[in-house]
Amino acid sequence: MAKERKTRNPNGASSVYKGNDGDWHGRVTVGVKDDGRPDRRHVQRKTRAAVTKRVRELERERDSGTLRRVGRVWTVTDWLTHWLENIAPATAGENAVSAYRVAVNVHLIPGIGAHRLQTLEPEHLERLYARMQTKRKQARNRASSTPHNPRSP
Repeated sequence: MAKERKTRNPNGASSVYKGNDGDWHGRVTVGVKDDGRPDRRHVQRKTRAAVTKRVRELERERDSGTLRRVGRVWTVTDWLTHWLENIAPATAGENAVSAYRVAVNVHLIPGIGAHRLQTLEPEHLERLYARMQTKRKQARNRASSTPHNPRSP
């Protein structure tokens, strides 16, 4: 009688197996890390069906591009602060960085700073811009109605 051989999945394919701990494990390759190594996600459950279900979910997320990357979750505030401190000074002059700092601290951080960078959408920026325009119009109207302004009615 011939000995049964285990077949091996090709590189990059997902796998489901029973571990020495008695639990079922699944591994899904979802991409490549910044250092060049494969980014493999691990799933551990009590039943094979539960692991298989989660592995298939991870594969769908990977294939649709909605899988969250491992690592720091940046907010707009975090990223803009990092950019002001580390990137902008290396690529722009002192006056430009000073102007960037004002724009970031006065407009961007109060307006959209709490959003996670990965979930920021164009609509958020459109609403911020609309609010900025409204404030500018209100400030212009207040300035033109002061008693010392020759343009006042």
